[in-house]
Amino acid sequence: MRLSNLIIISFILVGLAGSLVGGVLYFDSAQNLMGVEVSDSLLAVAESRADHVETYFKQNIERLKLVASRTKLRNTLKQYNENPNQADADTITGILNDAKKPIKEFDRICILNLDGIVVASTDESFFGKDVSDKEFFIEGKEKESINFVEENGELKIFTTGPLILDGDVIGVGITVVDDRELEEIIKDRTGLGETGEVLVATQEMNERNYLFERVFEDEALMQQTESAVSAEPMRQALGGNEISFDNALDYRDEPVMAVSQYIAVADMGLVAKIDRAEILGSYHQLLVDYSIMIGMLIVIISVIIGFFVSRLISKPIKNLIQTVDTITKGQLDIQLNKSNISEIQSLSNSLNRVLASLKLAVLRGRTTKDKIGLGEVLQARKEAEEIYKLLYESSSDAIMILSPPDGRFVEANPATIKLFGAKNEEEFITKTPKDISPKKQPDGKLSSEGAKKMIERAMKEGRASFNWVHKTLAGEEFNAHVLLTKFTLNEKDLLHATVRRRG
Repeated sequence: MRLSNLIIISFILVGLAGSLVGGVLYFDSAQNLMGVEVSDSLLAVAESRADHVETYFKQNIERLKLVASRTKLRNTLKQYNENPNQADADTITGILNDAKKPIKEFDRICILNLDGIVVASTDESFFGKDVSDKEFFIEGKEKESINFVEENGELKIFTTGPLILDGDVIGVGITVVDDRELEEIIKDRTGLGETGEVLVATQEMNERNYLFERVFEDEALMQQTESAVSAEPMRQALGGNEISFDNALDYRDEPVMAVSQYIAVADMGLVAKIDRAEILGSYHQLLVDYSIMIGMLIVIISVIIGFFVSRLISKPIKNLIQTVDTITKGQLDIQLNKSNISEIQSLSNSLNRVLASLKLAVLRGRTTKDKIGLGEVLQARKEAEEIYKLLYESSSDAIMILSPPDGRFVEANPATIKLFGAKNEEEFITKTPKDISPKKQPDGKLSSEGAKKMIERAMKEGRASFNWVHKTLAGEEFNAHVLLTKFTLNEKDLLHATVRRRG
């Protein structure tokens, strides 16, 4: 095989391998980038929806407080408690009716004594009703709370709270609204595509209750039980953990991306999710086409480069061959041409010296050209090239290595040092996740406990992805998305942490 053909084929093979690797890497990186964008978008939807729901509940609590703050209502209730009579009950009912008129959303307002008996209500059918064993009454004596109660097949939202006079609890106030406004907030699918939806649920003992019909309710009913994997996002939400899931299962056991949120005022979990098939489907063919185009471009460039390199190398070698052939025919008055390729030039110099020796031997008559042998051994010199490696120092994301179980940092890249405001890596690795987090997270839980929980989860499951509030060494707090990945080095389990600042 000719050298030029061998060089071109080699470049084609290298180009094919490069195009395959490049295409796969491009596809993978583009898909990951797309996943991050979708995750951020889904997180924004979940946070917005959770804020909207929390604002709605707080509005109901404020309305109840406004009713309970009426001095005449509380004084009359105290009189009624000391001496029950219809006149005081009618006075309280009149006050409640006046409070209900401007707020059309109210289904009814009730006042209960400390025994759990309805002593006044805007709906007469509830007079005298005993609800002393109901959770909403028990909680209402202690604090303002939101409860979900089913009445005649309809979901009602009970907002309860204590009525206080001179520092003493004298009764419980209740406002009742239907679930239509809350349902409109939850079922708004803006930004969620065709398969996305928002789910809300409450937990009573070991039973999880979804408050509204889900988009794929028929498919959900076909599932005998909700698997542990598919229940995980809502389980985390009800546990007060706000986490992004890149690849979870929903109640149909379909792969989804999901984000969990916790609504503390109602002890409610919220999950926003969308099918991975929908996310990838619209981009998959485009990514494949781009990957093929990149591969073809690499192959074409490889062929062109191979052609010119083969000409650059094979042409001077061909000239050398022709010169040697001429010498073997007895023509010794030849000088080899110079070459820009150092190895070929070294070979040419050696042949020139041999040629000079041949000329001298023939002129002196010591030998003939038939007896002359080229005894000089040509040695090719190899030049060493310096190998450069690209490490994680070039990454724009903060990357660090943690050593479980205490989470002490082992290594950190320059982006980490910059993000947390450390002087250098030596200073940063003296810290732990506790040192670069506020004492508590937005959900009120201690950062030390939350960090420990996420580290344990990553060590157990191999990875953990979650939202977190960090702080610089100077004390400035910021929101971040954290990805923990477990790996083993020298038979020791470590964690690879990537921190990406949000907002």
